[in-house]
Amino acid sequence: MDVALPLPIHRTFTYRINTESQPPLGTRVLVPFRRQEHIGWVVGPGSAPEIKQIRPVLSILDNSPQLPVELLDLCRWMAEYYVAPLGIALRTALPAVLSDVSRNYVRLLEDPPLNKRRSREERVVTALEHHGKPLRVRTLRRQLGMGSIWPEIRSLLAQGVLGHEMVSPSKPPVKTRKVVRIIDRLSSLQVRDDIFARTPRQREAYESLERSGGASELTHMLKGEGFSRGVIKGLESKRLVGIFDEEQLRDPFANTP
Repeated sequence: MDVALPLPIHRTFTYRINTESQPPLGTRVLVPFRRQEHIGWVVGPGSAPEIKQIRPVLSILDNSPQLPVELLDLCRWMAEYYVAPLGIALRTALPAVLSDVSRNYVRLLEDPPLNKRRSREERVVTALEHHGKPLRVRTLRRQLGMGSIWPEIRSLLAQGVLGHEMVSPSKPPVKTRKVVRIIDRLSSLQVRDDIFARTPRQREAYESLERSGGASELTHMLKGEGFSRGVIKGLESKRLVGIFDEEQLRDPFANTP
């Protein structure tokens, strides 16, 4: 099958899949590339049947495609129009975590079979026993000084000695902001005149909130609109507005390369 990798290379790469059925288009797969591993996306059937030794896919990472076919088609168009590698277009269109290979971990399973292992396999098992916890494949390979570690990992996975998982990123701390929100709507001009007879700046702040749809960030009210904290506190003491901590939505594409 053909896989697009997030690399500055204007082509896709053909890999062998050791299952009866090929993963659907848009499925993420972990594949070897030179002396490293990369996460790529299935973009079509294999296009290089003349190659004698096709390297195998290391792992299928999705039960169902993370990349909709419509988005794949759009990225194909982007890659062609801007003369860019398809893998780079895909990485740009998706959250960075979906192509983060550093979250690829292996761990020792409980009560592994006592099969005779090759020396390189034994080194992998010994290292994991020493650490006593799951390790990133990249970290394990670096500590052992092994150029390619996936043949040993695949063998140990097949023997039931190791488990393999992609660890989800930890959730970022909730980020909040203070919002000034109207809690009492003043329906008549007479009521406003009475309430704000001696506090015209409070009236200006209140009506500014109305023009903003009834709410505005406190920082904007203070720095952008130029109202003092005393003005806002005055509105709050009259039970016309409330100051609330509201969760600030994060952009999932904010760190996309």
